[in-house]
Amino acid sequence: MTNSIYYDKQPEDFVKKSDKNTAKRIMNKIDDLLLNPIPHNAKAIVGEHGVFRIRIGDYRAIYRINYEENKIIIINNLSSLKDVSTPVILSSALGLKKKIQILKLCLEKKIQVLNVKDVHSFIKNVEENIQKRKLSKAKKEEHKQKSKEESLKKAKEKKKEETEEEKIAREKEEKRAVLEGGQ
Repeated sequence: MTNSIYYDKQPEDFVKKSDKNTAKRIMNKIDDLLLNPIPHNAKAIVGEHGVFRIRIGDYRAIYRINYEENKIIIINNLSSLKDVSTPVILSSALGLKKKIQILKLCLEKKIQVLNVKDVHSFIKNVEENIQKRKLSKAKKEEHKQKSKEESLKKAKEKKKEETEEEKIAREKEEKRAVLEGGQ
């Protein structure tokens, strides 16, 4: 059985956007993986079975070896899961909301995710954290609105105080005018 490499869109786009020398160097190293999936300079990712990284100049390529089918698959988005039925690895560059979407799809399709130990608890914890952040943001917004209302109320009271002072000054002026007119 021969090895095959499946590129995710993000690494593929990166190689396309790179200059010719860098792209050529990266593609040569990746092509070498077909002959030797675990070269001497490959480092295993701790806690993950069959996940490695290799250094390509200033860049690192992270990949997984599917020993049953001799595939290397890295997942960066939902579209990468369309035709996949083998265990996958989620890219570390994904945001939490995108990870949750991908993990839910993996649960539906019964696809194993190698770099998440307990998918259900991970989803639950992340959704709780997102909910807490939303509540916290709502409380901050509410507090901000209250403080704004209070400052407006204080400004109105201050304005009323000034008008009362002006009223007193006006009454004094009227009294003075009456007293001076009476003499």
